[in-house]
Amino acid sequence: MNQPFDQAVINLRERAVGSDLNVLGSQILAAMLEAPLRTYAGRTGTLDALSVAPSGGFISDGFMCVPDTLGEAVVVKAGLGYASALGDVDLALGDIPGVADTSTMKPLSLTADQFISPPPSGDKMTRVDRIEARYWRRLDDLLLTRTVIDPATGQFSSELVPKTVAWNLNSTARVAPLGTPSVAPISLRVGKPVSAAPGLPPPVPPDPTDGYQTLGLVTVVGGEPITPSSIADLRRLLLFSNQGSVGLSFDISTTIRTAPTLTAVMAQPGLQLAVLAGSAFATGAFSVYIFSPLTNASAGGVVGDGSAGALVQAPVPGVVDAALQTLLRNYATGSIPGVGQPFLQLDGQAVPIGGGSLGTSINFRVSVSCQW
Repeated sequence: MNQPFDQAVINLRERAVGSDLNVLGSQILAAMLEAPLRTYAGRTGTLDALSVAPSGGFISDGFMCVPDTLGEAVVVKAGLGYASALGDVDLALGDIPGVADTSTMKPLSLTADQFISPPPSGDKMTRVDRIEARYWRRLDDLLLTRTVIDPATGQFSSELVPKTVAWNLNSTARVAPLGTPSVAPISLRVGKPVSAAPGLPPPVPPDPTDGYQTLGLVTVVGGEPITPSSIADLRRLLLFSNQGSVGLSFDISTTIRTAPTLTAVMAQPGLQLAVLAGSAFATGAFSVYIFSPLTNASAGGVVGDGSAGALVQAPVPGVVDAALQTLLRNYATGSIPGVGQPFLQLDGQAVPIGGGSLGTSINFRVSVSCQW
């Protein structure tokens, strides 16, 4: 194998062999994976990306977990992700010369939504299941008939042979029963049920399975449907240089504490947001929640008509609990995520300029620079 972006050459009138053609496909794959490797890879000091396990994650809403329309199953959305696999290199897949995978970045590909139905938790019981995924590189078991030479006799005969190196994860979603690790490429790992009675310790999700990336957590309560607030999205979003921005515009009352009304959102697809009215004693106060495993953020804001200034506090990280879920239901506009969802909370307030006063309702614009 040559280096990524090199091209294998079959010369004019050269009698190419099978491994020559296989090298062509392998080098195309290596070149395609070099770009996300260099874009998303982690760094340790001055070490090259190839010497550091790259940062895995998902693009846009790929592999995002949402409830189905009946509230009976979890839907894993179609899309694209990448996994880190430092050291997993194969120069002859299936002992076929030239069929190679040399990148430390591995694709996770879904071209159709996948449905997983969590088992019932039992009457008056609750539990938290973990949904996780891994890449699956294999020679496709769809065999085709080809004529192959027998080196002992020099004669050609028909044989069934593999023709595809497959990565797609369609139709691989399975349930891993309580106490067992995940095996299927897309897996719902069942957690231990506990009593749903008030005042008792909450359920604990099972640990991640080695080699998997966690997609989300789903809370299953006996007799209740799965809703958006049952699922915590734990995917790591992949962005160029692992940085992105979120822009929000919303109308907010300056006289009563009520849910602001979102008028425009500019954000990475698959990102959940919510906006709450701030303290009842602060005119024009608000709180913005960005639900994602973020590592850092900075923000600024301005009143839409320019009649007032803005005071925006630094974002504070946290994890959604039952109390915050209740608060979001009462005051938020936007999605309400499940317990265990990481978030950044950004508090702000529109303040009058030069001792002026705000109207009863204002439009406020917030811009947040985020790091994943």
